[in-house]
Amino acid sequence: MPKFTADILFAMLLFLLAVRPAAGQLPLARVSNFSTMKVTEYQPIFSLKTNMLYNMALTPNVAAEVAIGKRWSISAGFMRGWWLEREWSFCWQVEAAELEARYWMRRNEKQPVQTGWFVGAFASSGFFDVQLESAKGVQGELTAMGGLTGGYALPLGQSWRVELTAGAGYLLSSYRRYTVERADGSQTLVKSGPNRRLNALYPIKAGILLVWSFNRKAEWVVDKKNMDKDAVDEPEPPTAIDLDTDAPKAP
Repeated sequence: MPKFTADILFAMLLFLLAVRPAAGQLPLARVSNFSTMKVTEYQPIFSLKTNMLYNMALTPNVAAEVAIGKRWSISAGFMRGWWLEREWSFCWQVEAAELEARYWMRRNEKQPVQTGWFVGAFASSGFFDVQLESAKGVQGELTAMGGLTGGYALPLGQSWRVELTAGAGYLLSSYRRYTVERADGSQTLVKSGPNRRLNALYPIKAGILLVWSFNRKAEWVVDKKNMDKDAVDEPEPPTAIDLDTDAPKAP
């Protein structure tokens, strides 16, 4: 091997020995303040959602949700199914509005906002007219519904998630039964029996919701010591060394 080439290889070896950190240690360029960590998340500003179960029941619905901080949100929703067969053999008319407040049980700062378990309270009101038989039906007013909800939200990326929810509460309703009388090509609804009232506790809410969120990107630095130990279970990183003093020196 020519002497010039040998000298270059020897110089390169010395350079690698000089910049190589000791075993188990990281170069300064890759070491930051290990007591803190940078957190990046996409925080929902507002969300649009629809309950797929209600859609399957021929009741289109939509709700808008606004985040209040990282653990609270409030939503307002509206549903309307307005189906009437021409011969009056089928009627499905349901209209209602709803308000709901939620508390999101985030375990730590690393968990995305509005994901995981939540609990809430809701209230709604509306009316209905349902005729599933050709000559009998029931119509009335949902004077008030209110109760508690709970569920789980599963993220599907930065802007989408699926929510599973159920709730129970108090139902206050007045309704009446009717029959359909047909004569000379016209139909008449005839009330059958007195008005009735329904006041009881029921499981009155269920849903599989598809949610789209408009987000803003947020970044900040947090102290690892104040985070959930179960969520950040990482070994203590080694301390960076001063390469100028501890690195091997060329003879």
